[in-house]
Amino acid sequence: MAGVIFAMEVVLLEYNIRGFIPIILASVAGAIVSEAVFGAQTAFAVPGVDMNSLLEIPYILALGVIGGIVASGFILLVRFFQRLNTLPLWLKWGGLSAATAFISLLLPQVMGIGYDTVNDTLAGKVVMGTLLGLLLAKLVLAAWAAAVGFPAGLIGPTLFIGATLGGLLGQLSAWWLPQYPVSIGFYTLLGMAALMGAVLHAPLAALVALLELSANPNIIMPGMLTIVIASLVVSEIFRLPSVFEVQLGGGHHYQLPDPVQQMLRNTWVAEAMEQSFVSASRHLSPEAAGFILQREPEWLLLEEENIILPPAAVAEALSLRKEQENESGERNDDDIDLIAIPADRQQVERISLKANLQDALDLMQQHHLQWLAVYRDDPSSRCVGLVSQTQIEHFYRYQPRGR
Repeated sequence: MAGVIFAMEVVLLEYNIRGFIPIILASVAGAIVSEAVFGAQTAFAVPGVDMNSLLEIPYILALGVIGGIVASGFILLVRFFQRLNTLPLWLKWGGLSAATAFISLLLPQVMGIGYDTVNDTLAGKVVMGTLLGLLLAKLVLAAWAAAVGFPAGLIGPTLFIGATLGGLLGQLSAWWLPQYPVSIGFYTLLGMAALMGAVLHAPLAALVALLELSANPNIIMPGMLTIVIASLVVSEIFRLPSVFEVQLGGGHHYQLPDPVQQMLRNTWVAEAMEQSFVSASRHLSPEAAGFILQREPEWLLLEEENIILPPAAVAEALSLRKEQENESGERNDDDIDLIAIPADRQQVERISLKANLQDALDLMQQHHLQWLAVYRDDPSSRCVGLVSQTQIEHFYRYQPRGR
């Protein structure tokens, strides 16, 4: 569930059925394959955790504030280390590797993904001095790796930093109040969720991850407090974007999707399609033309020529022919050439019925067209409708709110 919410919250930046279903299927498929290959053992051994009293709320709020400060420091460090991107790859990655090797002589726990250390922190087995050293070391090394594009990931290091922070504060509370039944694992989990939500700007994904890790609904309320406070510190006090935006240029090359474009991408082209048309061949007999006009279509489509024209042009051609027959007294049974008669013709391109409205607009702009003919994917199928730029604009302007 946390992976699904993360994809919607951070990658797609929206919640909709069209994106939700394939992400859920991908998540389920990944979970099944992972369990089949690696077994059902979880990454973290989470002990039973709970908030023992409402008197812990001020301390939980303090954890959120400190977590927000640490998350802001991480993002600022990523910005700082991005200055190294002007150096050759071997130098910026080599420097990171050398720094990691040197620090690992004193703190070998900084090596690798660190989940074993997180498990020890959840169980309260790591002393305070080690936790503080790991917090600072991982903070610097993970920010350095994220800044120079080293393939070390973001979520794992963020959880590690949050676990060391939460474990440190949990042990401090046990030191200050030795008679109070403090759960170090409880604060460790809250720290993990706070850092994940604040650094990645994914508070809901962090909350769901917290719930899944603990399998305890009682942790939702303190988790919400911690995650929200930490996220507000990052976004409102330090006014920092997510670490992903910093990696992509600090917002200069990363823009939030336009709401109109989001709506167009989530709407099938059929919802703005005009179906009042008749497919016709280029040459029509007067009888066939009259029969088509009786159907009162909005447009005539010449599929072989990819052209549409208004039926009024055919009606005018028939009227002119009848006047000429009355003047000459002779009947004219020649076919009407729909390309030769005067008419306001429009060139069209073909688009799939499975396309969305943004695809349609992009195709229109690419070919400088006002109309498209909509077809099913079957090559032998006939046109099922027409869509115009005006119809699409009318669709999103007058779309009811809350769609």
